[in-house]
Amino acid sequence: MFEKLFLKNSAPVEQVLSRLETPEQWLIEAIGRPKAADNLASNISAVQRCLAVRANTVSKLPIQVFRRAGGGRERIRDPSVVDLLEKRPNKTTTPSQLKKMISVDIDTWGNAYVLIEGNREALRRLEPWLVDVTLMDDRSLTYTYADPVSGGRVTYTYLQIMHFKELGNNSYKGRSKIENARLTISNDYNANALLEKYYERGTLSNAILMSPNDLNGEVKNKIREEWIKHNSGVQKAFDIPVLDRSLEYKEISMSFADAQFLAMRKFSVEEIGRFFNIPPHKLGIMDGAKFNNVQSQNEDFIGNEIQPLLTDIEEEMDFKYFYIREKREGLFTRFNMEAALRAAPEARSNYYEKMRNLGAINVNEIRGKEDMDGIGEDGDIYWGNLNFVPMDIIREYQLKNKRGEQNGKNAEPEDE
Repeated sequence: MFEKLFLKNSAPVEQVLSRLETPEQWLIEAIGRPKAADNLASNISAVQRCLAVRANTVSKLPIQVFRRAGGGRERIRDPSVVDLLEKRPNKTTTPSQLKKMISVDIDTWGNAYVLIEGNREALRRLEPWLVDVTLMDDRSLTYTYADPVSGGRVTYTYLQIMHFKELGNNSYKGRSKIENARLTISNDYNANALLEKYYERGTLSNAILMSPNDLNGEVKNKIREEWIKHNSGVQKAFDIPVLDRSLEYKEISMSFADAQFLAMRKFSVEEIGRFFNIPPHKLGIMDGAKFNNVQSQNEDFIGNEIQPLLTDIEEEMDFKYFYIREKREGLFTRFNMEAALRAAPEARSNYYEKMRNLGAINVNEIRGKEDMDGIGEDGDIYWGNLNFVPMDIIREYQLKNKRGEQNGKNAEPEDE
């Protein structure tokens, strides 16, 4: 799914693609299997799940364009400004797909690159492993892209490339979460290899068959072949072998049901989840999960993990996507976080109710967010709670009451 991390940037494009997709066996044997290379790590189910959780969370949040107006903002609907972000970045990619690519590239490579083609004619994701970043003398950046279609190299200025990145060793190149977690992921890969070996061999753990009689080489080979034939494979994993000729089975390694091994496997999934800051229940780990805990973890995940990523993307887009004139007019991008409530109708209903009672939105605005038609002029009325009044009215009311009490005390008693 993701290409190799340890590719030399100077390699020709066709050579890079050959190594990525069809590595020769002699090359694997010569250099060995890379330890926890990023493309290897992506094949681990826990890592794939983490990447999917983060990417899907980001992709479902629409990017919208606004203009600062007075003390608030107004939505911009000019097609020349919003179409690439809201409708179609390019001929082959949808907005949600582009956001998924950005999220996955950041998580697996530490960097995501989106080219602004021409005068905002298209937005195109550039493969991170084909991009070289150079820091110039004036402290600006240039991006050299090895185009896999033309086979040539193209250099872009820093204003042509929207560069989204994780924290790294310097200010212009990010470092992936997988790179930080390489040693842990390598341990998990070794555990997977051991598990796969057990499945391949079925009941055949490291063991010996002992015989009280002396056996020649031909008989030993025949017994070995018959044992493997009748006892190996997943389908025969729990069959009961029958031994004759006084043969005795002696296991010399841990059994498949060893709880320590399974505990290690689960530990690896939890650790990978921590590297990506993914709540355990999103990885299928439900130990001790309760509704309140899950809800709290979801809120923390959105607020402390996804929201900072969205802010980084918004700030980079605000600087490079808009023309100077548009920046002066106050145009900016925002992810619509309300979309996160789409799959939670009860939470969405509570949110609308509170906003309506505060007078922040009206019925027609609520219906519009739910893709429903308005109900006419009555739906445009803003409603508020009578229990809330401005502070100056409260102060005036209290002063009037106080003056009334004083006047009552100073009044002379009436004659009987």
